[in-house]
Amino acid sequence: MRIYLYIQLGQNANAQKYIPVFIKLYEEAYQKALRSNYPTIVDSFVNSYSSVIDFYIKTKQTDKAAAQLALLKRLYNKLSPRYKLIIIRRQANIDSLNGDYLAALKQFQHYNQLNDSIERASSSKLIAEMDAKYQTSEKEKSIKLLAKQKVIQEANYQRVSTQRNITIGGVILMLLIVLLIYKSYRIKQVSNVKLQSQQKEINEQNTLLNHLVFEKDGLLTEKDRLLIEKDWLLKEIHHRVKNNLQVIISLLSAQSSFLKNHAAVTAINESRNRVQAIALIHQKLYSGNNMSLIHMPTYVNDLVGHLQECFDTSKRIITIEKNIDDISLDLTQAVPLGLILNEAITNAIKYAFDDVGGQIIVELAEIGDENFLLSITDNGRGLPDGFELAATNSLGLAMIKALSSQLGGIFKVNSCSGVQISVEFKLDELVNNSIEEIPVS
Repeated sequence: MRIYLYIQLGQNANAQKYIPVFIKLYEEAYQKALRSNYPTIVDSFVNSYSSVIDFYIKTKQTDKAAAQLALLKRLYNKLSPRYKLIIIRRQANIDSLNGDYLAALKQFQHYNQLNDSIERASSSKLIAEMDAKYQTSEKEKSIKLLAKQKVIQEANYQRVSTQRNITIGGVILMLLIVLLIYKSYRIKQVSNVKLQSQQKEINEQNTLLNHLVFEKDGLLTEKDRLLIEKDWLLKEIHHRVKNNLQVIISLLSAQSSFLKNHAAVTAINESRNRVQAIALIHQKLYSGNNMSLIHMPTYVNDLVGHLQECFDTSKRIITIEKNIDDISLDLTQAVPLGLILNEAITNAIKYAFDDVGGQIIVELAEIGDENFLLSITDNGRGLPDGFELAATNSLGLAMIKALSSQLGGIFKVNSCSGVQISVEFKLDELVNNSIEEIPVS
């Protein structure tokens, strides 16, 4: 503790600062020691609290030392003999400082007597412990000797018992072996009968299984033939649809050559491009290996190339950039998507640019969770002021809106430094909407 250390170091001033705090903190411990019947608690308190008395003796404050020692004397009868020496020694020191040498001498005599008594008790205790250890050692040797003799006797008995048990066990084992040999013979006879019956059943099942395998091979061959025939029929259907659409395109081209009205010619040419967008899909299905899916990057590239050729975009300095993810769609979604592309790109080429030309960006991207986004953006003149999608009578925008609804998608038109048409749709979310629902003004 700090007070003890400061006293040993001779720093009495530092020790003086902690004395009041120490006394106050130990008031509760003192009351606990007064009530306690356990010598260890009382001994610990006296040992710790004696530092305060040591300080007062060191600084020759005998009155305060005597007052604090009086507190400890109340615990004297509860102390162990060795800790009673602490109180006697401090009382001798106080008497010596007060000049009462006779009282101090008596205290020292009392101290030496008690200390000698403690030493004698310790020696007697040590001798008694050593004698007890010797007696215990001798008893342990006797016990070990008796235990060895018992082990030898038990071993002899065990050997005789083991020999008797081996003889009995051998007889029983021979009987069991004979019984097991007889039982095995009977089991083998029964097993042979069962095996013959099972073998007959297995042979019958093998015959039936071979027949089923033969029939299965025949069915698989027929299935392969039907699949090949189905693919051929699908190719033929797409080929004929493409040819029929080409006939319609040719008829529209022929009809436009006889017309003098510019609006009628334009309408027929736009219809021809729409039919071409559909015909291109059937051509891809006919010429490709997959009869159900359209590879969109290839399809969009061909469709854009056709529109660039029809409208001679290179002469008008109009470029079309394509950013198409590696996406494949089935026929039901590819057709409306192709028509939306045709209408949006056609409108941008026709109305978005002046003589200086411009750029069109076509994008189709997967935006997560089987959701797709199609956008056609131009940097042209933009939409006119006050434009409202719901109030417009444009056939192209009306078609895009209806086709977006057919896809189950969300159609948006934005005008900022040009026009952006976007359709967000989900895979296989086609709804039962028809192109016939498009309003015609």
